Amino acid sequence: MKSPEFSYDPKETQNKNENLEITPETYPDKKYWKRRNMIGISDEEIIRRGRKESYNFQDSMSGSVVFGFINENIGMIKNHTKGKTLFDIGCGKDGVFNANIFLGRGKNGVDMGVSDVVLVDLHLKPDDDEIDNIKNKQIKFKKNDGLSFLISQNFNAGCYFMSHIEYSLIPCAEYHQRIAQEIYRTIPEDGIFISNGCYDIEKESEELFPVNKGMDGLKLFMKKELSKKE
Repeated sequence: MKSPEFSYDPKETQNKNENLEITPETYPDKKYWKRRNMIGISDEEIIRRGRKESYNFQDSMSGSVVFGFINENIGMIKNHTKGKTLFDIGCGKDGVFNANIFLGRGKNGVDMGVSDVVLVDLHLKPDDDEIDNIKNKQIKFKKNDGLSFLISQNFNAGCYFMSHIEYSLIPCAEYHQRIAQEIYRTIPEDGIFISNGCYDIEKESEELFPVNKGMDGLKLFMKKELSKKE
């Protein structure tokens, strides 16, 4: 399979913050810099490797398991997600379907109270029928690989969901580590990262997030846990 055209600018910003600069001065989190400085190759090289080997896939979030889990724990989860953007990184072919579930639409919808859902995937096709037919500002699309997109985001960007982004899909260990680090950097203090089967990303996230819980095969990562609200 022909690899996607490579282009990367560390100063490029998807959130239109032209002055974004990630330094120990602008983001003085010692844990983040300790983990990031353990990686001996540049982000540009990591992204090149990740893009070269990645491919498109279909993942309906392991069927009803994830939806059921969110529904059963909606009080706790919504307390972290309400009013925030939810980013689905590496959304795959079922991104629109999943976004509608997150927004509480359809018989299986679980309203997480998010302001919008941003689908991020390098292999999104602008001419797909699903994308062309969406006329709703609550679902947005960013055709980019996950790490490039995350690097472009400012602090407190929003909450995150990822499903089955594994080493077999992107065989570059540093790519998964940097994904976790940038999620940690850009998630709000009261935000949440929900991971389903992203084992290498979860391993690095355990080194960063003070709160992590394993529940029904999923992992929840938080900077702090808020009391449950219905």
